Amino acid sequence: MKTRMLLALAAVFAAIPAMADRDLTDRNVEIRDTVIAAAPDAPRICEYDAGALDSVPYLLEHARLAEPWAYKALGDCYRYGNGGLEKSLANAMCYYVAAGIDIKDLIGQTAKENPDDELVRFYTTLTKVMKYVDSGATDSIPAYLDGANLPDRPWTRTLREYSRLDLRADSSERLLSLVDENPDGEQFLVVFGLKAFMYPKEKEFRPLDKTLLFARKVPLMYNFAGTEYLRDFRDSGSKENLLMAIDCLRKADEAGLLDTDTFDRLQSAAKEAGVDLTEYFPEDDLKRLRHLKARHDEELERELSEEGVSIRMIDN
Repeated sequence: MKTRMLLALAAVFAAIPAMADRDLTDRNVEIRDTVIAAAPDAPRICEYDAGALDSVPYLLEHARLAEPWAYKALGDCYRYGNGGLEKSLANAMCYYVAAGIDIKDLIGQTAKENPDDELVRFYTTLTKVMKYVDSGATDSIPAYLDGANLPDRPWTRTLREYSRLDLRADSSERLLSLVDENPDGEQFLVVFGLKAFMYPKEKEFRPLDKTLLFARKVPLMYNFAGTEYLRDFRDSGSKENLLMAIDCLRKADEAGLLDTDTFDRLQSAAKEAGVDLTEYFPEDDLKRLRHLKARHDEELERELSEEGVSIRMIDN
């Protein structure tokens, strides 16, 4: 059975596997075969046959087609700060999972080769802190952090501030207040992960203003913000909420991280409200997203049919 710690971490990455297409299309095979993947011991952006390519827009173009090699390359770029991107371990993990990479396996393998790798330190430190919380041993957290020889980063400072909170008296609002005025993705991941873990009865991605700040650093979060706005639209019928959902999900798509099921819910809501999505998405993008949704459903149907289950049975 999963621990609450794993469920809290899973909440942050829940949207990724649904839209990650593990299979390369025939058209992608030739491109894939020309890719030189970035090696952990010599991090660099992927290169291609036709000379050096360090174009993040090119990689995003192919990520928007759900091509795993593009997700992997973007993950490497964020992990090492290549291609003109600001280094972001949170974004690296998002794109790695989208590529079909098991983060736990990646961390385990990397730790064997380089236990001081920053991604390893981030992941293992956060999970260790959550284990202390789960076991009720929060008094052990300060000593653990002091002895861990952690780098001075916003996320490590946030964990230290968290360890000084009075967990009996403080609230989720107090926890969210630990986020800096100009936070990075890792700091948000720490705070939202701890919030989901410590306050399981609260909605994970409320208040929305914090989730939107998170999304500006980690575009995957636009899926969650968009989903919340769609819920608000269903509850209130307010077109303003629908327009906010459209804006969020368009930004998720720009990063190649729009969840196909969330897009499908957006289409249904827009139809219900009489909103023409072509006013907000180029027609080619809508065709691409509908194709990806259909491809995802076909793959899911094949997987479920092998287990004697149908999508229709799940919907009911």
